[in-house]
Amino acid sequence: MRSEKKLFSIDVLVEENELRVNLTGQKERKRSITNFAFFILGFRPSVLGFVKRCKNVPMIFFIQDVNGNNWQIGHSLNRAFIETVESWSGKRYEDNSGSAVTVNCNSSVFLYPKSLEHFAIPGDFNYDFNNDFFIKA
Repeated sequence: MRSEKKLFSIDVLVEENELRVNLTGQKERKRSITNFAFFILGFRPSVLGFVKRCKNVPMIFFIQDVNGNNWQIGHSLNRAFIETVESWSGKRYEDNSGSAVTVNCNSSVFLYPKSLEHFAIPGDFNYDFNNDFFIKA
């Protein structure tokens, strides 16, 4: 990674995540497209601020699947971007509230053989998540 860039982590709802790799294009000109969908729980200013701040930012994602494998989405030449976001508060108390985020990358996914524990403290966006992504009315 580039020295001026930082790594952050965020908690997402486990049951609502999906990683897909698709092939697209004409015969003998196929290319891989990676699609990662995840759900950030809670309709909070910090979540809405994250979406607003990162909507056009090129990113690299490291995720862990249900089998315990770590995957890298994007790299220094071909980064991932937020494609769509849907945020809702829920109609009833039992409904999940939060943001469904879809990320696309025009490259294949890579197996990351190392642990993800050294990146950041889980659930913390550089120690002042609420201040970084807080939206004031």
